[in-house]
Amino acid sequence: MNDDLERQLDEFYRKLDGPARRVEARWKSTPAGDSRKIQAWLAAGIAAAAAILLMISALRSDPRPVERSLVKVETPEAPPPPPVQPPPTPPMPAPRPAPVETPRPVETPRTPEPRPEPPPIPESPKPVPPPTPSPAPPPETPKRTETAPPPRPRAITLRETEGTFDLPDKPVRGKQKEFTVNAGDRLRASTTVKLTLADDRFILLSPRTVVEFRPEEKRLSLSLEQGDLLADLVGAGQEIRIVTKACEITPLGTVFGVKVDPGRVMVTVEKGRVDVQSPKGRANLKAAEALQASQDGTLGAPVPADFRALAWAKTHRAAESTPYFEEFTKAGAWVGEVEKGVIRALPRPGSGSVVQVASEKPPLFEAPVRGLITIVCRTDRTGKFKVQLYSPDQKTTYTKTGIAINRGDAWRTVTVDFDDLVASDKTRPTRLPPGSAVTDLLIMVGDDGERVGTFWVDSLKITELRP
Repeated sequence: MNDDLERQLDEFYRKLDGPARRVEARWKSTPAGDSRKIQAWLAAGIAAAAAILLMISALRSDPRPVERSLVKVETPEAPPPPPVQPPPTPPMPAPRPAPVETPRPVETPRTPEPRPEPPPIPESPKPVPPPTPSPAPPPETPKRTETAPPPRPRAITLRETEGTFDLPDKPVRGKQKEFTVNAGDRLRASTTVKLTLADDRFILLSPRTVVEFRPEEKRLSLSLEQGDLLADLVGAGQEIRIVTKACEITPLGTVFGVKVDPGRVMVTVEKGRVDVQSPKGRANLKAAEALQASQDGTLGAPVPADFRALAWAKTHRAAESTPYFEEFTKAGAWVGEVEKGVIRALPRPGSGSVVQVASEKPPLFEAPVRGLITIVCRTDRTGKFKVQLYSPDQKTTYTKTGIAINRGDAWRTVTVDFDDLVASDKTRPTRLPPGSAVTDLLIMVGDDGERVGTFWVDSLKITELRP
């Protein structure tokens, strides 16, 4: 920008300064109004716009610099002109005080008077069309109800049957293997019938006996309506229960008989134990005991058994059984010197030579109703020996003394009847009660310092005879 332009602008500003101040003073002295404010702002804006246009025109009128050659000629620089001092600005007059505005009185608005509302015009009721009757639903097609098939009755398979009997649907003759009967089947025996359940488990029915099968989930119940029944349940197998009108019989690994007569039921136990229960009482029977139950459920007291009631089954049972047998072929809980299947009696201080066999759990055997002790032995000196049994149930020993034996190389068989054993404690039963557990068997040769020879035992056997 050149000096002329600066002077022109300065003069222009001075010319505008006076009118602008007069406008400002007049604006301040005049009461505020919207139109005057707008006019003052417009005037100031026009003045500013004119100044801006003047500056733009001056800038466009500046001559462009002339291109010079590349040769640089050094010329002495002229001293800068002295700065032009602008004339002093005249003092601004003091602004006039603004007039005080008198507040206008506040007008209270009038409350509008309520206008009465015109009464509502009653609407004429619209005619209601009659309801359209809904169509009747179509009749439902009856669903086919599938009838569940009746549950199949429980069944049980007997290992073997032997004898002649009738079932509701057919007669049976002779031996039948894997014979199946259903719940509710009634068997009527024509001859003695044997029903084999498992090894060493069978049931005998006398002629004209009637039973009904009632198999359950974990046991077999037989309802005895008439006749005689003998159950030999020494072996392991399914639980058995006998039901009569007077009572229920639950065996505990045993041999027992049940006889149904008009007005009474007789239960006889040959071996083991039996639980008898009725609505009027409960009793527990041991071996060689019997009990009578009335038809109304009254239970009598246990009495000694009369085994003649089981004579009808004798021909269909083994004449004897062997609850205990020892050949000394392997190690066991006994006192004696074992060699090659033979045990030799050992001397005991203060007494003779002994052979002793013992077992508490389980016991060696249970005392039978009728039984024998068989000993195969030999000695090199003639003498006598004794046999002694101990029963924890009776808490005493039962002994047979003075058994003679001659010397020799041959084996001799000596038999002792259970009825010959005498109790050491006179307060206990004289004879060893059937079913009593035996945990100790002792054979003693010589006594009280008597001189004895060598005594050997080849085998021991307990034989149970059918009563």
